[in-house]
Amino acid sequence: MDTVKERIRSIFETQGYFIEMGEEDVNLLDYGIDSIAFMSIIIELEEEFNCIIPDGVLDFELFKSLNALTSFIETLLQDKGTP
Repeated sequence: MDTVKERIRSIFETQGYFIEMGEEDVNLLDYGIDSIAFMSIIIELEEEFNCIIPDGVLDFELFKSLNALTSFIETLLQDKGTP
């Protein structure tokens, strides 16, 4: 089974954003993600992890890095009780 980080990386790849190994701390906005791609990625994350990302956290800060986004999703899943 893929890790949370691998699943997130895959979502970015389906949107055309390729995050190389070793770039997990690079600001994801440096990849040129616009507001439409941002919302598409959010929707895919919610579908992939069967969760709802609260409106209150929906800003570009969520995309500081792959590691930051992974940590956020893992916390969201723990709070939800999903392994």
